[in-house]
Amino acid sequence: MSGGHGGDGRGGTVLVAVLEGPDHVVTCANEPCVEWFGARAFRYGTPVRELLPGRQDERFLEPLDEVFRRGEPRALPGLPVKVQPVAGGGVRERVFDVRYDPSRDADGRVRGVIVTATDVTWDLYAEQLAEGRHRLLEQIAVQAPLPLVLDGMARLVEDLLPGTRTMVMLFDAEGRRLRPVAGPSLPDFLHRAVAEVPAGPHGGPAAPRPAPGR
Repeated sequence: MSGGHGGDGRGGTVLVAVLEGPDHVVTCANEPCVEWFGARAFRYGTPVRELLPGRQDERFLEPLDEVFRRGEPRALPGLPVKVQPVAGGGVRERVFDVRYDPSRDADGRVRGVIVTATDVTWDLYAEQLAEGRHRLLEQIAVQAPLPLVLDGMARLVEDLLPGTRTMVMLFDAEGRRLRPVAGPSLPDFLHRAVAEVPAGPHGGPAAPRPAPGR
């Protein structure tokens, strides 16, 4: 499932949609939810499945039928979802805690489902970052080899930012050349291609050069 997403992409965004009937027709939705579906294509009175043409996610849709049929709430914590930002850019993965609650008419019969989805992506990132930092500090405390520590740092960055590839380079003892020391997801030929990069104005952004070995 993918769709628009407003705001700055930080965690804490809450999407709410009120669906009615066995076809789960959208009768009410908050602004973040409208942006999620795509403001231009969104129409009230439309079954939610039709708002997700060609990108239906059964993990999201199947519980609707179950909650409507059984009349019991259901929660799906930590649901990863592909998001295409409204402003454009590449597809991103967000993580939502999703809750489905049945709504009832005056006679107590189930008339629809209220869906609430809370973006918890940054909460999970913070937990991963804290755990990764702890592992790196443990390695440093036992004086693990520097390449091993830097390899762990590169892997942590790639875990936090899916789709990225990380390389760590250090200056040689003379401070004249940069050498790759970690790049767990990059092919060997790329390591060889950037080996022994000369330091200086063409070796990176204009910034003070690190001290040798740092």
